[in-house]
Amino acid sequence: MKLNAKTALLSPKILLVPYEPHHVPTYHAWMEDEDLRTATASDRLTLPEEYAMQKSWREDGDKLTFIACLPPLSSSSIAEMVRARRDDAPERMLGDVNLFLYPSPEHDEVEGKVVAEVEVMIARREFHGMGLGREVVGLFLWGGGEGAGGV
Repeated sequence: MKLNAKTALLSPKILLVPYEPHHVPTYHAWMEDEDLRTATASDRLTLPEEYAMQKSWREDGDKLTFIACLPPLSSSSIAEMVRARRDDAPERMLGDVNLFLYPSPEHDEVEGKVVAEVEVMIARREFHGMGLGREVVGLFLWGGGEGAGGV
């Protein structure tokens, strides 16, 4: 979704950045893991297909995607600019979080209403069981909701 094209969200434990082309090789490497694909109900894609998917998700109006990263090493404030390819370098990437919007089942009764589904993936196993998924979802709903007009 173009809505988050220039939006980064930061908490003490997590940095969320828009899914950019330079993230694709790492994301693709994660998705080579059959267990991860099974857990996320994802199909195996070639690298060119993964780039096409990233572009599609960026332009699609009913999806919002952030890459979850470790927070910046420096004691930067939120007011400072997050630096692409440094703060979201492959070794800092943890997973992703997605928002999917669907027409409400009651859309005939309530015009314009949608249902939102949030999915989170912590791809790096060494970070499982640390509460980071909860942190990602909380930050996403707080910041993503603000930036997405309260979605």
